[in-house]
Amino acid sequence: MNQNAVCAPAAGSRNTQKKRFTLKMRTREALTGYLFISVNLIGTLIFVVLPLFMTVVLSFSEWDYTKGLAGMEFVGLEHYARMVSDPKISTSLWNNLYFYFLQIPVTIVLALLLASLLNKIAFCKKFLRTVYFIPFITSWVSVSIVFKALFNPEGGPVNSLLMALGISNPPGWFMDIHWSMTSIVILTVWHTVGYYMVILLAGLQNINTELYEAAAIDGANARQRYFRITLPMLTPSLFFIMIMSMINSLKVFDQVSVATQGGPGTSSFVLVYAIYDYAFNRFEMGYASAIAWVLFIIILIFTLVQWKLQNKWVNYDM
Repeated sequence: MNQNAVCAPAAGSRNTQKKRFTLKMRTREALTGYLFISVNLIGTLIFVVLPLFMTVVLSFSEWDYTKGLAGMEFVGLEHYARMVSDPKISTSLWNNLYFYFLQIPVTIVLALLLASLLNKIAFCKKFLRTVYFIPFITSWVSVSIVFKALFNPEGGPVNSLLMALGISNPPGWFMDIHWSMTSIVILTVWHTVGYYMVILLAGLQNINTELYEAAAIDGANARQRYFRITLPMLTPSLFFIMIMSMINSLKVFDQVSVATQGGPGTSSFVLVYAIYDYAFNRFEMGYASAIAWVLFIIILIFTLVQWKLQNKWVNYDM
């Protein structure tokens, strides 16, 4: 009895020490993990979270940044009310919508056609896939400069070819008030179609070939197999492309800034270029911040609508 009484406290002491050691090791591991992510976390807080918070504050303020934070004056919803009557904002919103409804269908149709053709080709597939993808990794600035030279209305290769084909009065493209946004769409489609083609090609190659064999046995022709099997199986990839295209079309900036600077007039003035113009040309930081948050809300609404509608047409059963 006395020996058991002596051993019991010793065993309890060892268990306590083991628990303390385990807790100490877990704490050390947790601290090590937090140290690893702290650099990224601090950078995110300083360069992402803080600027986002400041844009919210600025959207309700008028700021003379030469005076520092002391130059901020609260104006309430004045900036948001100003947007309702600002013709440049309504024009830029219309241009964004025009770009959205023209660029997305054209890009998706061309990417789908190229992916379908490339999926049928048995030779040079990797080479052609690389060739089509190269424009996407090319800088927007360089692509815009090249396209501006190609579509130059005075002696550019495109207009020279059109005139040689008998078109006496070809479009002015980037310098024409009626063609500037269409020219931006052409430039954007050329730059992005290869990227979306690669995504769709991966989706095509992931479709189970037994589905086609079963459909052929049942008497389905090529057109029926394409619309009843291929397209439904590609809907997840198409949904991803639609979401990305929508976001990119509403925040289009680089090609507009380089090729047209929002002109001629305001014919290619878009929302992101309006943010840039008001912030860095007119130095109206508060108004530019308000426009940025309106753009964020528009993108959020478009994304939520598409996300809600995906249940009606996106098929995830492979």
